[in-house]
Amino acid sequence: MICGRRFVDPRVFFPLACFLIAAASPACNGTDNHVSDGPTAGDLYVYWSNSGPSSFSIGRAKLNDPENPLQGWIQGCEFPNGVAVDANHIYYSNLTEGPSGTMGRAELDGSGVNQIWVAGCQGPHGVAVDTNYVYWANQNTNSIARATRDGLEVDQVWITGCNTPYGVAVDASHIYWANADGDTVGRANLDGDGVNQGWISGCDKPGGLAVNADHIYWANIGTGIGRANIDGTAVDQNWCSGCAAPYGIAVYGEYIYWARVWNNEIGRAKLGDLPTDITLDWITQCDEPMYCTVGSM
Repeated sequence: MICGRRFVDPRVFFPLACFLIAAASPACNGTDNHVSDGPTAGDLYVYWSNSGPSSFSIGRAKLNDPENPLQGWIQGCEFPNGVAVDANHIYYSNLTEGPSGTMGRAELDGSGVNQIWVAGCQGPHGVAVDTNYVYWANQNTNSIARATRDGLEVDQVWITGCNTPYGVAVDASHIYWANADGDTVGRANLDGDGVNQGWISGCDKPGGLAVNADHIYWANIGTGIGRANIDGTAVDQNWCSGCAAPYGIAVYGEYIYWARVWNNEIGRAKLGDLPTDITLDWITQCDEPMYCTVGSM
């Protein structure tokens, strides 16, 4: 428990598995995850947070070699949650580092680890990054935070009025977040205006989020994955009922990914009007994986 503040360990109440995925391009990483021209599969890695107390680490595996994961790639984390990458760094939230949590950062080769890159967070969960800012959800203050990518200009309450925010995603026009206790997905403009806490309603404990050029996806924790058009129309709360026990999700290229915290696995399925080629154990041997991302080294 985080002293003096409300802290809900989601593993007590429902399955966790957040998987935020993005291409490591200078454009939007953790943002618009539909990348038509980017690194090949041989250049890409999957990164995830091992939230199990016996690990507390960031793991990774080559996208084309999921059978050989490196589970302890970055160690010394404190209940790691959200993960996002850009062309140079990996960013992650330490939910219980210090009194209220921190943001960590490292080079993409695993060097230069800084577990307190940004201090003073308030129960940080999901993470996203674009060309200008790193964003994270502060569940203790029901807010979305952001900082410039150099770790300066920190605003821990940039967007307020959320309802236990978990996953975060961003594209070229908007930032999105999951209100886990409000059963909604929120949205705002990238300048922080136009906040709509109920942009998509009718969710069931939404966790992680992912976007591409056409759609937004969210995890209805324990029941499946929902999808809508990127303008919020054509909402389908049961788009992938076979994507078992998702917390977070991510899209990259032709695939959607989700982590299965209680099963210590990462799942994968092929995108389409309905998902196909569903594989629940695409990556195994994780330790309560929560949020993850994809990017080049």
